[in-house]
Amino acid sequence: MTTAVLVPLRDRICAPTADALALTAGADATVLTEVGLPVDVARNRLAARALALRPDVVVWCDADAVWEDAQLFDRLRSDVVRLGPRALVGVVHCRREPMARAAAALDAKDFAGSPLEPGRHFPKAPSDPAALLRVGFVGAHVWAHAVELLDALGSDPFALGPHDPSEDSAFARRVREAGGASYVDCSAVVLHYDEQRDAAYAPEQPPFRHIAGRWQPDPSWNGRAAVAVPRSYGNTVDTARRRYLVRAGLDVGAIAGHPAPMTSE
Repeated sequence: MTTAVLVPLRDRICAPTADALALTAGADATVLTEVGLPVDVARNRLAARALALRPDVVVWCDADAVWEDAQLFDRLRSDVVRLGPRALVGVVHCRREPMARAAAALDAKDFAGSPLEPGRHFPKAPSDPAALLRVGFVGAHVWAHAVELLDALGSDPFALGPHDPSEDSAFARRVREAGGASYVDCSAVVLHYDEQRDAAYAPEQPPFRHIAGRWQPDPSWNGRAAVAVPRSYGNTVDTARRRYLVRAGLDVGAIAGHPAPMTSE
């Protein structure tokens, strides 16, 4: 089964992510990147390149996604085969903050009120029938789908509409409109790495550090949340995020540049 791994980059793939890709991608995988572009533009260009390449499965991977599971891509590819060509499969993850909630929601219309719950929805063993959970939305930290899904979505599937808060929510909306659905493999928990702090984050857990060759909870964590570092995703996405925060009644000035609550980038 051929795979295209699509990675939008600010500048480079971080070292822990490169290690994870080397562990997981396999000899039949082609890694494609777009560097230094607004995230919606980069994702649309990568989608077009994947369509031209025609792999069996497309895997989207952020440049700061980190995992130790050598079977991760194999399991996601198996999920895609099982669910069919209109399915979008994501993983359990969160923003780059300790104790953040999972960046997935049971209801696409109520991101804030229907998050995945630890201990109930995740983590699950791969053999658990409940490990593959249909959701309203899951962020694009790691996604997998059949290349045929891109055929169904048409050109520029990440282009934002007037009510989309992010480019990945725009993509997920188009999947629903095309008769598809989003799922989370709740056996796959993927960390979100912060190079500035040399720490990685999983939903509703303390920070992780690379200790003795493994990602482990930071024993020195003092219980205080890290202050989010503002990041720009390009004018179109930044503006949509600010609109979302205003609609949600949040303080835009206090968290300017911060990802909207349901996203994970």
